[in-house]
Amino acid sequence: MLRSASHARPDFPLRERHRVLRDVLNIRVIHVRPPAPEDFIPLPLASIAKKSALGETCRAWYNFAMELVIRALSPELSADYLGFFDTRAFSDGSPYFPCYCTAFNMSAEQIRSEFFCKSRKLGGGAEGWKQALRETAERMVRRGEVKGYLAYDGATAVGWCNANDRQSYWRTGEFSLDDEIRDDRDSCKAGTVKSIVCFEIAPGWRGRGIASALLARVLDDARQDGYERAEAYPVQRTEASELDFTGPVRLYEKFGFVPKARRGKTLIMQKVLHNGKQRDRHNRKHRLNCPRLVENL
Repeated sequence: MLRSASHARPDFPLRERHRVLRDVLNIRVIHVRPPAPEDFIPLPLASIAKKSALGETCRAWYNFAMELVIRALSPELSADYLGFFDTRAFSDGSPYFPCYCTAFNMSAEQIRSEFFCKSRKLGGGAEGWKQALRETAERMVRRGEVKGYLAYDGATAVGWCNANDRQSYWRTGEFSLDDEIRDDRDSCKAGTVKSIVCFEIAPGWRGRGIASALLARVLDDARQDGYERAEAYPVQRTEASELDFTGPVRLYEKFGFVPKARRGKTLIMQKVLHNGKQRDRHNRKHRLNCPRLVENL
């Protein structure tokens, strides 16, 4: 049986455990440090865990090397935010690159001027487009127009959740900048609905409970800030997709969200936050299941 480094057997040295992980399970071992982009784990541990007890042991060993910290985005964290989207968020060749998760907070007119017009002024092409998106993101984070949470493994930002007051968003759910952009402001009162519009977890850190940790923090803070309910906008799919940036339906169901409406393939799911003891027990249960979650004091 494979054991974590903290429960090593004398007759099963560390080098031998690493060899078994590498040769038998095709897992590259990370020596208790934040993984670099080249340290991706090609074999999905979550899939192994569903099939064997050995998979559970391997997943537990892998999570042993992760110290997860959730921090609310602030102007002081703008470098971490930009660095995450620059180098890690889409390092698996995702078609979403480049993206800095700001279009939810921008009107159609702002998108035309800040993205399309500015990119042409910057020389056009892929580099002009990326520079326009990055400069807009830097400005919006500095002004506090984009809000959400960064997940850190040690000192490295490895995950992101875009969550804010519903009134701060011009649109929710999946959309493409290649299509006609439509504004979709909600008429709800400010301070009543906390919206969760996007998740992005870096390759190599997926399947390790980071999205759950982020969502638990969003719900806890929304409750403390007096929000009446949380709202999410997942797409109903027939199979899982790593491109599911609005978050999968099963994630929200796990936290007690229920469908309230449908807009095309998008489900509008809500969770009541002021339900006292029942809500607190639910959030506490999922927080304890998060890998080594450390509060941002």
